[in-house]
Amino acid sequence: MGACAGLLYLRLLSRSVMRLGGDRRSVGKSQLLVPILLVLAASRLPQLELLPALLGFLLYKPAVILQAVLDA
Repeated sequence: MGACAGLLYLRLLSRSVMRLGGDRRSVGKSQLLVPILLVLAASRLPQLELLPALLGFLLYKPAVILQAVLDA
């Protein structure tokens, strides 16, 4: 669940970054709903634990950093 939320967050963030330029100078705030919804789902659903869900969500960051290092 956390990894899926991380992928959704990264997709929304990349779409928001692609729209930058011209008249838009800030990144949208819609991608902030993803971690909020993940925490709410983890607190409401008994079969979903918060810590593993958040760790799965945060795994997109090392993947992005690793890809940037390998591309450089």
